Amino acid sequence: MQYQLLIVDDESGILQAIRRMLRAEPWQIFEAHNADQACDVLMQQRIDLLLTDYKMPGMNGIELCRFARQHSPTTYRLLLSGQVDYNSLRSAWRHGDIHRFVAKPWDNLLLTMDIREGLRQHDLLQRTSAIQEAVGSEQPLLLTDSNWIIRLANQAMCQLLRLPESKLCGTNLFAPTLCDAPVTLETEITRQTDGGEVWLGLFALIDHQQQPIPSWMTISSLGPFRLCIAQRMSEHMPLPVSPVEDTDSSLSAPRPTPAPSLLAIDFDADQLEEQQLAPYCYQRVQQCIGDQYELYTPNAHQLRILIPADVSASETEQLQQDLSADLRDPLIAGEKSVRLRRLIRIEHCPPEQPDWRVWLRQQLGLMATTPQPAETARPSEGLQVLPVFNQRGALVALQAPRRVEQWQAWLDAVIQLCGQFFPSIPPIVINLAEGSATAVDSLPCLQDKGLQCYAIVNEEQLLSDDERHIQLRQRLYQQQCKLLVAEFGRSFLNSRQLLSLPVSGLSLAPEYLAHMRTHKSMSQSRRLLQRLQEHELILYAPGIDDPEALAAAHHHQADWLSGQLLSQEVDISQLQWFANGD
Repeated sequence: MQYQLLIVDDESGILQAIRRMLRAEPWQIFEAHNADQACDVLMQQRIDLLLTDYKMPGMNGIELCRFARQHSPTTYRLLLSGQVDYNSLRSAWRHGDIHRFVAKPWDNLLLTMDIREGLRQHDLLQRTSAIQEAVGSEQPLLLTDSNWIIRLANQAMCQLLRLPESKLCGTNLFAPTLCDAPVTLETEITRQTDGGEVWLGLFALIDHQQQPIPSWMTISSLGPFRLCIAQRMSEHMPLPVSPVEDTDSSLSAPRPTPAPSLLAIDFDADQLEEQQLAPYCYQRVQQCIGDQYELYTPNAHQLRILIPADVSASETEQLQQDLSADLRDPLIAGEKSVRLRRLIRIEHCPPEQPDWRVWLRQQLGLMATTPQPAETARPSEGLQVLPVFNQRGALVALQAPRRVEQWQAWLDAVIQLCGQFFPSIPPIVINLAEGSATAVDSLPCLQDKGLQCYAIVNEEQLLSDDERHIQLRQRLYQQQCKLLVAEFGRSFLNSRQLLSLPVSGLSLAPEYLAHMRTHKSMSQSRRLLQRLQEHELILYAPGIDDPEALAAAHHHQADWLSGQLLSQEVDISQLQWFANGD
């Protein structure tokens, strides 16, 4: 189904500019020059996303969004303006009248990303609306979490099973007291729903007297939940026959995340060093693979191409052959023509390695092999820290946990241990956007301790006139903390606004990196981030939990990186693990 957008602005030039920006997108676009025209469109058409200016004759943009909320609740509402009052904006957002605000002048890349994200959230609104209708309907319905624990049962399901909702909630859908299903059925349903499919089949529910109730059941994934809708079969129909148990034990085993592979290219180190050919080799391989794969350089004479798990073996072998043929031709370096000595091979995570992520980090040179922690307990044990790395895998900062009970003890332990293992104490990162702002009040004077601190703050903490946020900013300035804007790509701030604010960098929202990996936005995203870096803003990519996110962070030259794929939170006493990466 084609998405339908409504763009509202009293300036024809703005409407034309947005239409040009979206001309390559497969969406149907309606236009309105004022709120009255927009209300008519909302009443006559199915509008999936509303993009409206704030200041217009008559009804303003917030009032129009409020009208849309009342008459078309599944429409995603995006406000676009350069003149809206920030407190009014926050109030409208809190009341649910608007979902997103974009300031004029906008970045085409960010606005397009906001629209795409808005359409995805529109789908979620539609699903939620459908669930609300289903819960109130006569169709028996259950909502479970990802582990099949029942979290909601509507009245129709309670009547079918003759059990109160309090008895059903907290019970596993496949518990013997609730259904008569073999392990293979549970495994198959899990496989299909995890793959985004809808399972449909016979499902033998059991009532309060342990009597089977043959039913048809549809089960579908709904974000972190699963929606189960039942339809009782006719009384005269036979009970569903349970499928024969499959003896293959792999059916009941959890499905591990598939590991990527690497295409490894090793050049003759002496040849590259003697003739200074490393940049030319990198350029030759990069031209061959284009933007389809990520290229890493663990050492000057080694190149590693990351092959995602969904790439077939035949495609990988073809890439290997293409590279071999390309590198067989002489390399032109300046006025020299050189035939490279190289070895090309495909590498896979060895079977004895329990976690392929560790293997991948080692092969890409992102961090040294982690030694085992010492058996002797240290006074700092129990105090956690999240390492933050640069592009080369060296430790550049330490992020404090979300909750720190005793800041004095935490900071003293960091100072003591970093003084032993590092030439200088790395900067401290405190995420105030997720935690309580009162944490700053309990901090000792960082300046007196010789620590450099970066505080991640959201746009409300940065811009609000609320007294507590003003006091927070004053406290941070007194501590000489540098500010990083949280969730760039999800917050209200655009790149132009950032350059006018007293901030030292930004923390990228996870979906922002994912969006920037698309071919349509790749070149534009590079220019955007390069402009920010030219103004000496730090680009911090937190939450790196998979190879794709890591590749995106490397591709866009993020200055700082952290996340499970690089390192989980470690005990402060284990900071020596990363000393060699400095």
